[in-house]
Amino acid sequence: MKFLSSMSIRKKLLFLILAAVIPALGIILFSGIEHRKEDIAAAKRNALHLAKSLAAQQEQLAASTRQMLQMLAQRPEVQKIDAKACNELFKDLQKQNPFYAIVDAVTPDGNMFAASMLFAPGSINVADRKHFRDAIRTRDFSAGEYIVGRLIGVPTILYSYPVLDKNKKLIAIVSAGIKLDKYREFMAQLSLPEGSVTSMADHKNITLYRLPERKDVPPGTPHPSQYVQGIPVDSKEGFYEAIGKDNVSRIYAYKRLWLRDNEPPYLVVHIGVVKNAALHHANIQLVYNVALLGIASLFAMLLAWIAGNSILVDPLNKLVMATKRFGEGEMHVRTGLAHRKDELGRLGNSFDAMAAMLETKDFERRRAEEALRESEQRLQALMDAAPIAISWSDMEGDRKYINRRHHELFGYTLEDIPTKAEFHRRAYPDPAYRETIPSFIDASKQGKELVPYEATITCKNGTQRHVIVSATVVLNMLLIMFNDITERKQTERELHESEQRLQALMDAAPIAISWAGLEGKIKYCNRKFSELFGYALEDIYVVAEWRRLAYPDPAYRETIPSLVEAHKQGKELAPFEAVITCKDGSQRHAVVSGAVVANLALLILNDITERKRAEEAVRRSEALLHAVMKTTSDPVYVKDRQSRILMCNPALEKVVGKPAVEIIGKTDSEYYENPAIGQALRENDLRVMESGRSQSMEEVAGTSDGYRIFLSSKAPYRNESGEVIGIIGISHDITERKQAEEKIRASLKEKEVLLKEIHHRVKNNLQIISSLLFLQSSRTEHPGAVSALQESRARVKSMALIHERLYQSPDLASVDMGEYTRNLVSDLRHSYRTGDGLVRFTLNLEDIPLDIAEAIPCGLIINELVSNALKHAFPNGKKGEVTIQLQRGSANRVTLTVSDNGIGFPEHVDFQKSPSLGLTLVNSLIDQLDGTVELDRSGGTAFTITFG
Repeated sequence: MKFLSSMSIRKKLLFLILAAVIPALGIILFSGIEHRKEDIAAAKRNALHLAKSLAAQQEQLAASTRQMLQMLAQRPEVQKIDAKACNELFKDLQKQNPFYAIVDAVTPDGNMFAASMLFAPGSINVADRKHFRDAIRTRDFSAGEYIVGRLIGVPTILYSYPVLDKNKKLIAIVSAGIKLDKYREFMAQLSLPEGSVTSMADHKNITLYRLPERKDVPPGTPHPSQYVQGIPVDSKEGFYEAIGKDNVSRIYAYKRLWLRDNEPPYLVVHIGVVKNAALHHANIQLVYNVALLGIASLFAMLLAWIAGNSILVDPLNKLVMATKRFGEGEMHVRTGLAHRKDELGRLGNSFDAMAAMLETKDFERRRAEEALRESEQRLQALMDAAPIAISWSDMEGDRKYINRRHHELFGYTLEDIPTKAEFHRRAYPDPAYRETIPSFIDASKQGKELVPYEATITCKNGTQRHVIVSATVVLNMLLIMFNDITERKQTERELHESEQRLQALMDAAPIAISWAGLEGKIKYCNRKFSELFGYALEDIYVVAEWRRLAYPDPAYRETIPSLVEAHKQGKELAPFEAVITCKDGSQRHAVVSGAVVANLALLILNDITERKRAEEAVRRSEALLHAVMKTTSDPVYVKDRQSRILMCNPALEKVVGKPAVEIIGKTDSEYYENPAIGQALRENDLRVMESGRSQSMEEVAGTSDGYRIFLSSKAPYRNESGEVIGIIGISHDITERKQAEEKIRASLKEKEVLLKEIHHRVKNNLQIISSLLFLQSSRTEHPGAVSALQESRARVKSMALIHERLYQSPDLASVDMGEYTRNLVSDLRHSYRTGDGLVRFTLNLEDIPLDIAEAIPCGLIINELVSNALKHAFPNGKKGEVTIQLQRGSANRVTLTVSDNGIGFPEHVDFQKSPSLGLTLVNSLIDQLDGTVELDRSGGTAFTITFG
């Protein structure tokens, strides 16, 4: 038992006493637990007995209600559904049994027809209630659930019984609702212990009543799910424990009630007794027994404490205190114990003799340590003042001492360096350097010279530093020195990076740059310099020769001497243009500038060859533009955003009748007398500038010869950033052309009037011919002749209708065949008297314009095919349908389909060789249209003609 070794003597004595008491305490606790189990079992039996008593009262109440409802179901008033008699019967029954909230009867559809309380007939329906649905389903006595009555408005639980006639047919349901307050009487009859809880719940675990009553648990609220979730579904009675909302732990007994064995229970009774009350006697007995044992134990521990203190504890404490003080450096301390022959006396005597001997040796040791400490302090002060990191290690490499700079450099104290290998792993990430450390140690052991070298170290905070490491052996100790060169390395790196950035910047520069000595020798040239001249740096080896080849201009060859001289006088060399010769012999233009920096001549050459060429091209373009503007006969002009003239050609001067000096800088309104002209021109300019697109428009302008009409083309005038800053325009005089067009339109108008008159006269002549044919048919008795005259008259009318359409149409070149066909079919229906509804027409027509050369043949084809359908397709008054379709398809071809659902075209007749005049005419007209025809004899007759 290791924990006893750390205890004091007195605690060990107390522990032994406690060890003797523990078995007795275990017996007392076991006895108390068994007593508690017996009391809990007795409490459960008592609670279950009470639950059964309450359940028996409920079953008795349900049985009496069942008998009462059976009696009501047999009464003649109920059997006859006599509402008035039933109302009186139910009222008397409720007076005799005041615990019923209501007695009522309903029809099988749930409508209440009688009740012990007044109600409006037809106002109450209980088809959704459980007691009603169960009575309908089982045809037996049924119980409901917690509800608030629709008529009485109070919480109840209803029981129902079916009413059957002599043929066992359901004719009504009688019900009785028990007031939930009735359960107060039942529960009050029980002799419950203090703090007990009694409740009843329906099949949904909805509380019907609870005693004692609580506002936070009213009837109608769900019974707490944590109470009943552990109750087996099929158990009739049992127990469970739960903590109520008042935070009181109780033992609950429950009893379930069934109406029928094969259905779930309809009611559950819960009775809970306070658990602590049931265990009160057992708890008191347990506390009493434990208290007696505790008193006896305390008495024994007090006796052991007093006796042990004087016999053992005090002498041992003196010995312990002397040992402690001696260990703290008080070499003169003694125990003060009598040197008796017992164990404690002999121990005190031995300690005092040892202390006297060690006191003498300690004095001599302190004198030697003081001398060594003074020497170490001088050495440490010297090493801490050193500007480099120093460490002392043994010959195995373990550090024994580090100076202040070593700590600052690495960040480790001597205590942070657990082992040599661990320190090397953390501080020296370079594997090559870690491998040199053993060679350091081996070389030092062999007395060889240790050569300094550069290494990278990792500090405690993770940063890395660069150091030069050197070492030497002194008195079998390895002295290692670290010289931090991180800042120097950083400076060298930054200088190298700066040089690289400068070189990259100069190589990326779009201008030629070179550095030359004051004697003229080029030291460096950038990429653009080599590209410009074609010479690499190694090609420029003779200064005078290279200058002669590259700079044909003698003035430029003296640039560097001029730079040097200007630098001596504190002046700057002004940039100037020069011509250079490239390696391939071509010449380029450059702007030369320079300066003297750190005894080096900086020369900068900006290649402006392309700019010079562009300037020359611009000059040529401007000269060409001025030549074009001067020679063109159309006015050309440039305006700003305020429509002020910025530039114009002589043609505009001629139109306006003023010289350019009087036009430039002015708007149109300022040099035109008519302000409306200037305003119209300004609006056209604004439209072009706002849209940002070129536009053409007709404009009227006053000239020296009067007003003229111009066709103007205007485009936005933009600056270098693309912003519209004005317009550029050119105007062409179209006055004569407009006058000629006006004359042509007048002539065309006269011809249109004449052509309409011709169509009108042709239509009238055709109408006269149609009338003559009609008169002739009316005087002819031969049926064949009459039919021929009627057909001819129809053909003439179809042609006259086309001329009538042309005469009425604003477009004399074409006829709208869709509208034409509708009118033609209307005339044919009238001619053949199909208005009686026997033949129905379906028209699917597109409004397709055809010229007269196609319209007349197409109209005659429609006339012939529709006439044939009306004459032959529906004999003996047969009903049918004629369909006409006119559509324009692919390749701009027109498709005409005339079909009927009549008796069909004879199979033995070839329609293309028929002797019939109508079909012969149709085939001829199709050839005239350069078209094709197809005949479909299935399901009637369908002619499909394609032309165009």
